[in-house]
Amino acid sequence: MLIQLLILFNLSFTYLYYEIIFNMTTTASMTPRSFMLTCIYALSYGIIGGILSSLPKRYGLRYVLRALFILPVLICFTIEEYVFLEFKTLYEPITILSGGGDAARTYNGTILSLVTSKYGLLCLMLLMLPVIILVMQSIILRPGKHTEVTRPSLKARLTAVGIAATCLLASTLYIRTTPFLRQMHSNRYTFSNSVKTFGLMDSIRSEIMLRLKKKEVTFATVDESKLVATPISSGNTGVTTKKEEPAITTRAPTKEYNSLDIDFAALAKTDSKPYSTIDEYVSTLTPSKTNDYTGLFAGKNLIFITAEAFSGFIIDKELTPTLYRLANKGMQIDNYYQPCTAGTTGGECANLLGLTPMLGGDSVKVTADNNNYFTMGAALSREGYYGRVYHNNDYTYYDRDQTHTNLGYSDGFLGMGNGMESFVDNTWPQSDYQMFVGTMEDYIDKEHFNVYYMTVSGHGDYTAGSNYISAKNYERTASLPYSDNIKRYIAANLELEDALTYMVAKLEEKGIADDTVIVISTDHYPYALDDNAVPGQLPLLSELYGYEVTNYIMREKNRLIIWSGSLEESAPIVVKKPVNSIDVLPTLLNLFGLSWDSRLLPGIDIFSDSIPVVYSKDRDWISEYGIYLASTGNFTQTDSSVTLPADYVKNMNALVDNRLSYSEAVLSYDYFGHLVKMGVLKEDE
Repeated sequence: MLIQLLILFNLSFTYLYYEIIFNMTTTASMTPRSFMLTCIYALSYGIIGGILSSLPKRYGLRYVLRALFILPVLICFTIEEYVFLEFKTLYEPITILSGGGDAARTYNGTILSLVTSKYGLLCLMLLMLPVIILVMQSIILRPGKHTEVTRPSLKARLTAVGIAATCLLASTLYIRTTPFLRQMHSNRYTFSNSVKTFGLMDSIRSEIMLRLKKKEVTFATVDESKLVATPISSGNTGVTTKKEEPAITTRAPTKEYNSLDIDFAALAKTDSKPYSTIDEYVSTLTPSKTNDYTGLFAGKNLIFITAEAFSGFIIDKELTPTLYRLANKGMQIDNYYQPCTAGTTGGECANLLGLTPMLGGDSVKVTADNNNYFTMGAALSREGYYGRVYHNNDYTYYDRDQTHTNLGYSDGFLGMGNGMESFVDNTWPQSDYQMFVGTMEDYIDKEHFNVYYMTVSGHGDYTAGSNYISAKNYERTASLPYSDNIKRYIAANLELEDALTYMVAKLEEKGIADDTVIVISTDHYPYALDDNAVPGQLPLLSELYGYEVTNYIMREKNRLIIWSGSLEESAPIVVKKPVNSIDVLPTLLNLFGLSWDSRLLPGIDIFSDSIPVVYSKDRDWISEYGIYLASTGNFTQTDSSVTLPADYVKNMNALVDNRLSYSEAVLSYDYFGHLVKMGVLKEDE
């Protein structure tokens, strides 16, 4: 009977093997607790296949069924493995399915080099091992004296079911009696943390269940008094100006709050769910106050750039003088974070929409049919600005031909395939410099313009021979004291430096640099630098950053650039508080003095007195006082000058959960479109 039980649990051992190999080669996050839970789920799922594949009397059919239970699992693990190797993030299946076709079409050379690399081949060999063993078993254990031995009896099957059921019941009770695990398996579920704790197979099951059952919109209660620290000693405020230069001249705001005249409590009484639930939540929020920086950029032009894989750590006074100028002679915002949750499209979701990409790779795609009321494109178009979107890669990638024509920019979207090829050579990656040179004539003579660029020159990978832009600029970085891959990464980013040098010179030539604002935010950290992305195993990223990257929040650190020629004669505005990428949009709405409601965006105006917190879709967060890692439930206080309330972490978790839930609700239910239909948001305001 022991042999029969081993046969029945053969698939369980295979699934567990896959889970262990996958964890070791990706996040390397397995703990005794997560190993126990992963074992139980692998055992439970495997026994289902083990019993079903043991039912046929025919020897060959049993092996065919076993193969059918292994191959889909092998495919899932293999795809997730290579996606992680490329993007250094655990992506939900929906994100992979959403962007897979585009990636296969556009980056087929990169994919092939990834699979055929030493590490890629090693992973493939490890994942294929169970299939090789299965084939060998089918040959060695041919029909004959082994046949009946290898077909488990009813008693063996019932015993196996009993063992699996007992383990599953025990794990369920353990999870339900452990608040941290219970929340991770329910209301605080995220795919990434679930994979690290329960394994990939159970996480895929959870994803399927979430797709089959529409998630109910819920919000937690937050006691904001528990988020206020008590100073032990006096400290610095979050925003300062340097004293050696004159402070910038600001204007008095014309109203007290950044809000619209909307009674959300009354609206909740007439709306049906889920809108009434969202209304009720918004009604509990206090709008942020206007401040000295409200309207600072009123009437100015805007050039907003999402810079592919840009890192503020490359900025150097000698090597990148224009970037250095923009980053230091305006607003100095170096405590900035761009969470990497859905690659480039996730970064654009945060930058453009001010929302966390809770729908993964579909987060921006769904907005093709939504009303994107508060984007800078829409807001400035209502003020009569000329607007256009530019991208120097395939204009259909990520469905940008549908999404980026719905961002509110008056003159639509230009990319490679619908006009950009007239200015930009079809290299890989393409040139940011050529894009800027070719497109600035579109708008530079307009009375008021508002344009958005999605660059591509900084795209990985950066190895010799794989990156045209990096190779073109490599001589300029060859003597730098870095590893070769970092030199090539910086070389790729020099194309953006050259493009910005041209742009600023052109603005100055036209005499409109003082009347123009340039904003630069990355889409994600440079994940193509390292083969792996496990904190503590990021040698190249750590070398670039100048410190050991030990957690995912530290990995996302970057720099936000907000510059105007009008700021250069005044003292730089130094922002010390942690700034989230979803804070960029509300900050710009405030700086441009536009009509908006701070309650309707989950990010904050960084010049307001709202609570600053950087957080990822995985619910890791960093506040002014410390860092919380959701995968472990541990909070580390980093500011010893304050005393925190007892329930600080609990309430900050609730605040983060609410802001994430709100982002998901806006994307899923087109909440702004609903408010327009209800007549409370006016298209002409």
